[in-house]
Formats: sequence, structure tokens, C-alpha cells
Amino acid sequence: MTVFTVKNGGSIQEAINGAKACDTIRIEAGTFRGFSVANTTNPMNPLSIPRLRIIGAGIGKTIIDGIGAPVNTDGIFIPSGSDQTTIECLTVQNYSDGDGVYSDSNANIIHHVEAKDNGDNILDGNGIQIDGERNLVLKCIASRNHDDGFDADDGSNNYFIESRAIENGNDGFEAGDFDLLLCNKIINNGDDGIDLDGDGALVFDNAVCENEGRGIDGIDQGSVIYGNDVCGNGTGIELDSNDTNNNVINNCVKRNKTDGIRLESNLQQGASNNLIDNNTVKENEGDGILLQANTTGNCVRSNCAFDNADNDIEANPPADTNNTFDENKCGNSAPAGLCDGC
Repeated sequence: MTVFTVKNGGSIQEAINGAKACDTIRIEAGTFRGFSVANTTNPMNPLSIPRLRIIGAGIGKTIIDGIGAPVNTDGIFIPSGSDQTTIECLTVQNYSDGDGVYSDSNANIIHHVEAKDNGDNILDGNGIQIDGERNLVLKCIASRNHDDGFDADDGSNNYFIESRAIENGNDGFEAGDFDLLLCNKIINNGDDGIDLDGDGALVFDNAVCENEGRGIDGIDQGSVIYGNDVCGNGTGIELDSNDTNNNVINNCVKRNKTDGIRLESNLQQGASNNLIDNNTVKENEGDGILLQANTTGNCVRSNCAFDNADNDIEANPPADTNNTFDENKCGNSAPAGLCDGC
């Protein structure tokens, strides 16, 4: 195992080109060009290098800067085959034609990485994009990127823990199949806080607040949405007309600009067989919990809904008879009788 040190003004890519699997590259404080986790000595045939560890001096100290970079360039590219790479303790910024970090490989660790100000009005750019599987993104920050903060909808089984998505142009997080989102803060993004573009996600103990669109959306099927603080978004939690068999449990959904929890339907179908259980839903500017007409088979039970601007619980007929309402506490419902008094 060899440890390489890249000093300010040096080339990270040259160090990677001289490295092999399991080597470590330490980058001192300074500003550097971006790099690919591959041997690019022959640019026509780059060779992936697995299990490299690349460590900066800290966020805001080691800066990978895209000003003057070639077009269609990501700040950090982890290609297929460069599995189990560790990237940590640095900032990647100003890649106007690409993503801050783009991983197309598996089982990587991205830790204490800040990705900011990537993408522009012509070419969307994400802070951190993950297209592989079993990648761990831990204590990272994605802010002011033109598109999403974290985009993993083309991957699966990825884990996002204690990270922050703040003031990105589109979604804070786009997640894929069976992703884990745990203890993240998703604030002030231009569209949804969390857009689940896959099945079987676990979304636990996140703060999802002040996003322009939905707090949590696109839940599809088999996901668990548990213990999140969902506040001040356009809509709190939305289950689309084809979303089924999801558990929405023990969330605090408050002060959203329309409905707190909305189960949608169209003329053909509605959200079905979901469990809406033990949520606190208060002070939303529309309904607290709304089930549109063609929703069926949902169990709405043991929720506490109060001080919502319209109805605390509303079920548009025939949703009032095609779903189950049990032991809810609320101030009012439409039709009457869907809940007990608070």
C-alpha cells in the first residue's frame, strides 16, 4: 500500500494514475482540478482502480473547482469498476456543465463532501449523483446546485445518512429502489424535498421543510415513511394515484401550504392499500389528511389532526366508504364521523 500526497497546485489525476488498488491519496489544502478515479494515462482506454482512498484536508479547505474546466465535465467521476472508493473531506464546486460528484460504481463511501453551485441554466447539474448500488453517502452537503442535491433514481440500495440538501434548484433528494434516507435535513429546495422514484425505500427521522413542491412524494410501493418532520412545504406528504402498500407512520406534518397528507386519485385508480397511522397533522393551509374519490383500501387510523385550515380529515365520496377510518382524533371531518374529537 502506497500513500501519495498532493500539494496545492499539484495534480490529483497524476497521483491516481500512479496508484493501484488499496492505495491512499491525501490532498492538502488548496484549489485543484477535478479527477476521475481511473488511470487515464491512455485517455482512450482508462483503467478503473477499485478500493482507492482519496482524502482532502476538509470541507472548504481542499476545493475541487470547475471554473475553466472542459465542457461536459463532472468534478469527481467514479467510473464503473472503481468500486469501494472512499472520497472524503473536500468541497467540489462550480462545474457548470456536469455534476459535482458522479458515481457509476458500487459500494463507495462519500463522506464529509460538500457539492455546491454545480450546473447552470443550460445544462442541469446535480450535487452528488449515484447510479450504482450500495453506496454510502454520509454527512455530506449539497447546496445551490442547479438540478437536484442528491440524485440516485437510477441506482438502488443506496444509503444517505446525516446529510443536508439545501437550496437546490429542483429536488433535495431523488431516491431509487430500496434506498435508505436517515437523519437528513432537506430544506428550501425548488421542487420536492424527497422524490422517491422507486419501491421499498425507508425514509426515517428526516427534517423536510420549506421546499417549494411536496415534502415527500413519489412513494410508489412498499416504502416506509416513519418519524419525519415535514413542515412548510407546498404539500406535506403525497401518495400518487398508483402508490400502494406503503406505511406512513408517526410523522409530524405541519404548516404546509396546502394539504398535510394527500392520497390522490384519477378517473381510473387511486392510491390504495396504504397505512396512514399515528401521524400528527396540524396547522396546514388545506386539509390535514385528504383522500380523493377513487382511493381504496387505505387504513387511516390513530392520527391526530387539528387546526388545519379546511377539514382535519376529508374523504371525497366514495372514498369515505372505500377506506377504513379508525380511532382518529380531530376537530372536524368531511363527511362527519371520520374521527373523534380531540
